[in-house]
This record gives sequence, structure tokens and C-alpha cells, in this order.
Amino acid sequence: MNDMYLKNGISAYNKAAAKMPQASNVVILYDGVLRHLSDARNAFEKNRHGDMMRSISKANGILLGLQKVLRADLSQPLFDKLDSFYGSSIIRISQQPQKKFEDNQFRSLLSAVRVVRDAWAEVAGKSPRSGQKNATSSLSPQSPNVHVMG
Repeated sequence: MNDMYLKNGISAYNKAAAKMPQASNVVILYDGVLRHLSDARNAFEKNRHGDMMRSISKANGILLGLQKVLRADLSQPLFDKLDSFYGSSIIRISQQPQKKFEDNQFRSLLSAVRVVRDAWAEVAGKSPRSGQKNATSSLSPQSPNVHVMG
């Protein structure tokens, strides 16, 4: 993984953190992961290996950055689920080229990322990626019941 992307991602996160609530920042970062995954698959289909690898590095860099800033004051079950989600997602993203972005596996990966993105969107009071807002929010950043796996 390219350290430049990680440093740029952390820098962008820190700048954004100063300007908006933390949960909103996390939603934006997850949107970036989804965009980079889509870009990687498109580059793969067009046989643009360099672009594909850059997009994969960017998506993984965002997730690694989020993993590195997990707060120790979170409930242990939530911390463990997020840490496991980040680690397994990074591995799954890295394996996509070898698996030729196989449709079912790629959709499963996107779905898992969307579930977590939508949970953070609900915490931030934003709409889920599907565009439908859930009016009954029971999630909080400290809630141990946040489902983070697809």
C-alpha cells in the first residue's frame, strides 16, 4: 500500500474533522471507499492495471486510516467489530484483482461497506446510500449493537 495515499487520507480526514461533526466525516470517507472500489472495477474491465491498483490503494488507505483512529473509549464489542471489519475489508479489497472482480464477491464487498456507511449516515442524521432516510434511528457512535458486517 502506498504510504502517500495513507498520509493524504489522514491529512484530509484531519482537515475535515475540524470543520464538521465526526460522524459526517466518516460517511464522506466511506463514500470515497465505495467510489474508489467502483473506479478499480472499471479500470480492471478496461485493462488499466495502474489505475486499478491506485484505486485499490486509495480505498484501502481510507479503511486503514479509519482503523488506525478507532477510539479506545468505544465499547469493546463495537471496537472489535469495527477493527475486524476494517481488517477483513482491506484483505477482500486487495484480493479483488486476483478474483477478477467476480460479480457476487464484489457485490458482497460493496454491500458490507454500504452497511457500515449507512450506519454512520444514520448516526450523522444523513440519508442512507439508497436515498431513503430511516426515521427511527437507534444507533449512536457508542452503541455496541451496530451491525458492521454484510
